[in-house]
Amino acid sequence: MKKSLLTILFILLSKYAHADQNIDKYNYEKNKCLLIYEDNKFLVNQTDGNCEIRHSPCSTFKIAISLIGYDSGFLIDEKEPLINYREGYVDTLDSWRKPQNPITWIKNSCVWYSQIILRSIGYEKFFQYLNIFNYGNKIADSNDKKNAIYDSWISSSLKISPREQIFFLKNLLNNKFTLANDSVNHTKKILYIADLDNSWKLYGKTGSCDIESQESHSMQSGWFVGWVEKNNRKIIFANYLEDLEPKDYFVSKSAKDNLLEKVNEILKIKTKVNLVENK
Repeated sequence: MKKSLLTILFILLSKYAHADQNIDKYNYEKNKCLLIYEDNKFLVNQTDGNCEIRHSPCSTFKIAISLIGYDSGFLIDEKEPLINYREGYVDTLDSWRKPQNPITWIKNSCVWYSQIILRSIGYEKFFQYLNIFNYGNKIADSNDKKNAIYDSWISSSLKISPREQIFFLKNLLNNKFTLANDSVNHTKKILYIADLDNSWKLYGKTGSCDIESQESHSMQSGWFVGWVEKNNRKIIFANYLEDLEPKDYFVSKSAKDNLLEKVNEILKIKTKVNLVENK
């Protein structure tokens, strides 16, 4: 049966009314983007999807939260403040049911520690930081402003593309943000992962989120973003992927493993990094 003219007009109007939001829509097909960047050029640009599409940053947003925490004065150094776990905190993982300091917060990817940092600054200041960082779509929506702070970066309104992750990290490393309290250096210290071969150092953060497809299948996204550094050289990377297949581990593990293979090829090294994925 042919579609009525009214139906066709409705479809066209809907399409173009939301055209400016297309960058924020998920491509529910297999979607990968791996970017490696140095000296204003991309050394690697591999994609099965679109590196401009924005996705939830998941726990990679903890890089921004770290800058916020140190700049605001809530975070003191790499070991302070130490905050005890309390009943009622988000405790999805066993490692979250323990006291956390800045180093263990990043290592364990502890959500409740992030929420305490953000609660200390409030919604208005949180939104100001999103603008300072020019972070993705800069949207933290919720009927409750407290919830916007707590979970806008976990499968919710705040989204960022792999390409935007690259330039956020580039600005961080080039001290483009006007931040106090040696925020960038403290953040670098807690993002340090391992020494690689030939004196390279690896910094970064994984992130995984559950997302829902149009077919109502459970889907998981995985990120690994960061950089490797040696003397004055800094090579920045961002790897994003999605997987519909059930896994007994976070998809961020695949994102990390794939990225490090490519980095090893570029640097001509053979370092293996055992990194425990905690969302």
